[in-house]
Amino acid sequence: MTLANQGHKGPADLYLYEFWKNIVDTYSRTQLSFSNDKLIALSGTARWFSTHTKSKYVAGMWEQYLECQLLWRVEPVYKNGAFLRNMPLRASFTVRPQNYVAGKGAALLFKVVDWCVELSDPANEFGLIQNGCGYVQLEVHYLKRIKLQELEPSYRVLYGWLLDDDPFLEFHPNVFLDAPKIDKGIFSEEAEIYCVPAAWEGRIDRHAQHLVCFLLKLTGAQEEHLTFRRIGLTKLSDFLEHLTQEFLLKERMTQRILIM
Repeated sequence: MTLANQGHKGPADLYLYEFWKNIVDTYSRTQLSFSNDKLIALSGTARWFSTHTKSKYVAGMWEQYLECQLLWRVEPVYKNGAFLRNMPLRASFTVRPQNYVAGKGAALLFKVVDWCVELSDPANEFGLIQNGCGYVQLEVHYLKRIKLQELEPSYRVLYGWLLDDDPFLEFHPNVFLDAPKIDKGIFSEEAEIYCVPAAWEGRIDRHAQHLVCFLLKLTGAQEEHLTFRRIGLTKLSDFLEHLTQEFLLKERMTQRILIM
């Protein structure tokens, strides 16, 4: 099977990365007797995958097309209209030439400069990370502080945000938080939460494009770089939220940050 068979345009190895994405998504949804079995299976698959792509393994992702992979999100799952749980979803690799289009300038609005992962077993690059140690250094061009809000359970939408200095006072509910039950501090008044525009999402033949943004919590500074922890993603539609899109992209200031 090739991308040409599927009608895709772009690098010929993209279908391999899409295959990896589907494997990870499937294992994420699978209920196994022992959760560690998922890690064992993925580790074995990663070994096979690395021999075919020649790409370096980066904690469940791959060095090639790493920017696109960082755009994974957690989808809320509902049952009978009520929130049930969150489901991790990997970003699609085939969206690099297709969905992250260059209709409004560069498709991706950031780039990976460097990364580091500390492994529990240095001899096994496909193994566990040492106590979650590691970082990704990004070069970003826009960084805006926001206020994240948690809504009442009776609402169909659970979370949303407002820009700190938004002249339009728009509330943005299209939010995908990574671990809201654990990240309780992100909703406090003291939390320093930032929105970082990351990519344009939408096909070239579509008029409306979403602006996909990282949601980051400021955790401190390391040497000359601010350090953050990723807490989720948000999307802004070109149709309903174009003013906020323009406001976020109004002042370009390139800087490097660390995601820990």
